[in-house]
Amino acid sequence: MNTINNPIRHTAPIPPNMTGRVADIHLDIAKIIGDDIWANKLLSDDNIANLTLPIGKQHSRFFVIISAIAAILLMVITVVYLFLLLSNQILWNFILIIVLLSFTVLMFYQHKNNLKDVLIDDEKITVIKRSPFNLNHHRIQIIDFKDIYHSYIEAVQVGRGNYYHYLVVIEYLIYSDDKVFYKKKQFTVQDFGSNQDKANDFLILLKSLLEYYHKHNGGKAHLPTIEFIPQR
Repeated sequence: MNTINNPIRHTAPIPPNMTGRVADIHLDIAKIIGDDIWANKLLSDDNIANLTLPIGKQHSRFFVIISAIAAILLMVITVVYLFLLLSNQILWNFILIIVLLSFTVLMFYQHKNNLKDVLIDDEKITVIKRSPFNLNHHRIQIIDFKDIYHSYIEAVQVGRGNYYHYLVVIEYLIYSDDKVFYKKKQFTVQDFGSNQDKANDFLILLKSLLEYYHKHNGGKAHLPTIEFIPQR
């Protein structure tokens, strides 16, 4: 996504951790080179009204518990194997334990990052970051539709080949405590791996919900502006 961001001429200094003043938000314009290819693919109001919400990624309690047990069992096996090999200097055993340790660390990393539910209803995105074994101290983040001003697919190249992960991403605002300043942020709603078609379908659904919300709740007057520049 090629963008051209116009510099904003603010009337007063901006805190270093913020993007701009809410009063000047109409000056915040991002120009995207290319057409809005999703504009003609959005769902109708009737189709949106008949959707079953929420949509998105949600882990069952069974998955959370079983995946945590599997990760811990792998760690225990690795540690036991390490103790058994302390007196053995054979090179391949050393290589094997390094592989096991690396795989264990990777599995725990993946387990930690995958314990995240992203649920989308008709007015907000709810992000639930779960704890191992589905304990009660979840961290919940709410991103309201009224603060989301753009959504798109980001293709992230994996390795040196032509393999890509397709991410559905939103851009939204958070505000200072006094609501005078705002900051732009990004959030990856879902990673669809190499399945671009599923990413496209999900983005169309998400954009439809966002446009439906803004159309029936006062539009995007208090959000940054996205302008598409058709290529000749």
